[in-house]
Amino acid sequence: MTNKTIVLAGGGHAHALLLHQLIRKPLPGAQVVMVSPDRYTPYSGMLPGLIAGHYQPNEMHINLAELCRLAGCEFVQGHAVKLDADNAILSINGGRGFHYDLLSINTGSLPQSPPGSGQSDRGMTVIGVKPVKQFLSWLDDLEVQLPVLPSFALGVLGLGAAGTEVALALEHRLCQRFSGVSLHLVGAGGLLSGHPLTVQQYVREQLGARHIRLHENVQASLVPGGLQSGQSKTIFLNAVVLCTSARPDGWLRGSGLTLDEQGFVSVDNALRSLSHPNVFAAGDMATLASQPHPKSGVYAVRHATVLDVNLRHLLMGKRVIDYKPQRQSLALLNMADGRAIGSRGAVTVAGRWVWHWKHWLDQRFMKQFPRGFER
Repeated sequence: MTNKTIVLAGGGHAHALLLHQLIRKPLPGAQVVMVSPDRYTPYSGMLPGLIAGHYQPNEMHINLAELCRLAGCEFVQGHAVKLDADNAILSINGGRGFHYDLLSINTGSLPQSPPGSGQSDRGMTVIGVKPVKQFLSWLDDLEVQLPVLPSFALGVLGLGAAGTEVALALEHRLCQRFSGVSLHLVGAGGLLSGHPLTVQQYVREQLGARHIRLHENVQASLVPGGLQSGQSKTIFLNAVVLCTSARPDGWLRGSGLTLDEQGFVSVDNALRSLSHPNVFAAGDMATLASQPHPKSGVYAVRHATVLDVNLRHLLMGKRVIDYKPQRQSLALLNMADGRAIGSRGAVTVAGRWVWHWKHWLDQRFMKQFPRGFER
């Protein structure tokens, strides 16, 4: 295959790492185009630190436009709105279409909305932690309002790593400056389900010490003024931050691709669409049909290497290779107070040195890319 067009839809972690590889080793005989709604994409691993005030936005955002320039890739700013997989055409807002020989989808995900979403009069603000730029703008506006408010009840919906870290970061940022702010962490299951019991207990103690109210096993619905459980108990809130499980934004409906029940792209072991082998998916947008794994940036980073190799192999007429998910992954949770807790398998460590370790790993990741941010 020569003189082929490769379109990268989205600027997620996998595509950013792919572009980094292209700087060092371009794809032979290929024109590469990236389509992304933003010139700057956030690195999710540093978001809790940003919320807590430990980082500035430009420290945790990758400058996609500059990265594309360095990689010899055309950057097009726009939202992917439609895919005709049978005819190999990707369309963006404004009506522009791109015909591709190979397509890779890494557009990321959004948090699931709880029942009751869409009501016009809820009496509170509901904001997703993604898109990050929108969330940060809301948080800045909230800080302007808080000094004149006698009280403000803020809920974080989601008991996984994301919700836990965001709740702790918001406590560090807001509760120590505004005495009227109260924080609630709410979710349908148990706290940090799937993490070791030692991690769960450590975080539970941190939440209690910092007066973050924990509501476990709550099947929450949005009602005017708060969240309501199945037992009709209402948690009264002024705002809810969604850190729930991942969902796609829906633009692939009607594309012709084989999707899973949620709407993510079902892929084979080579990260290719089960229905259209000229389409790849990576990061949250990919569901590995043979061995599904969590939607996490840890896996998206590993997807990048396989994606890079397979694009090169297809261009050279070679066989693709398989992606093999790691059985265990390192989990580092930022406590937002200068400490972190980490676990891998049965091993758990905690303390300030763990935060410095996480900071070093995050900085090492970001040093691969040009950075930047604009409101």
